[in-house]
Amino acid sequence: MEKQILSKFQSGFREGFNCKGALQYFINEWKETKDNGRMTGVIFLDFKRAFKTIYRSMLLDQRSKYGMEMD
Repeated sequence: MEKQILSKFQSGFREGFNCKGALQYFINEWKETKDNGRMTGVIFLDFKRAFKTIYRSMLLDQRSKYGMEMD
């Protein structure tokens, strides 16, 4: 993406990336951490309800501003 606004770890909104791949990446990282005798703390958040409060027209304006046109 030209604007470089998404992290390399961002799976949503990117072609060829999905939740399964993101989870697999982090599971592998956690296994490696454990194998090295370290601990990992994880916090899982569910943002499903948060998206019900988004001001839709503003979000669409921002999407266009950053060149994220959806077909």
